[in-house]
Amino acid sequence: MNASGERAIAKLLLETDAISLNPEDPYRGVSGVYTPIYTDARTLLSHQPERKRVGAAMEALVRRHFPRIEVIAGVATSGIPWASWIAAAMNLPLIYVRGQSKRYGKQSQVEGVLPPGSSTVIIDDVINTGKSTLDAIKAVRKAGGQVAGVAAISTYSLAPASEAFRRESIALFTLTNRKAILDQAVQTGMMSEEGIAVVNEWAADPFKWKAKRGASHV
Repeated sequence: MNASGERAIAKLLLETDAISLNPEDPYRGVSGVYTPIYTDARTLLSHQPERKRVGAAMEALVRRHFPRIEVIAGVATSGIPWASWIAAAMNLPLIYVRGQSKRYGKQSQVEGVLPPGSSTVIIDDVINTGKSTLDAIKAVRKAGGQVAGVAAISTYSLAPASEAFRRESIALFTLTNRKAILDQAVQTGMMSEEGIAVVNEWAADPFKWKAKRGASHV
């Protein structure tokens, strides 16, 4: 997606509170890393026009970069709605990947039918450290699928995540990114330049940032 498209998606996410910025009182993410920027794309599900726009953009992203894909995989839980949209629009099988295997029944981690060797795209909402997405990639591979790449709504563009995807030889494509989000936040007066500096300081060293600043969480 080009820079103007990235900023347009960033604007949509900020206006619907799907992205929150709070450098003074940071959030704790699922990975345990404290962060001054937080994405909850589930908020978009309650906003029909914005949901439709993001869903269509995600579909276009997958069609552009993965034209020969065979299976769409959503990362539970936040990736499932977008994966469902794409799979329906492209008339493709849908699976989803749990954070861990069930403790009962067949103890599955990958839910749905995944034919051996199927070219699969992983769908997630936001790439933070990349841990949950990478866990899904490993689960799909273990179940016999071939992971062609990952498509997500947004990324924080963190070096640890980029390095992890590089090691796994996984291509990542997103609708927007940290730079576009922060540019839009400044342009609309949602954040000051000082706040942007705090977010970028966090992004430079996310695992040690809280300890350095003595930050609390929400």
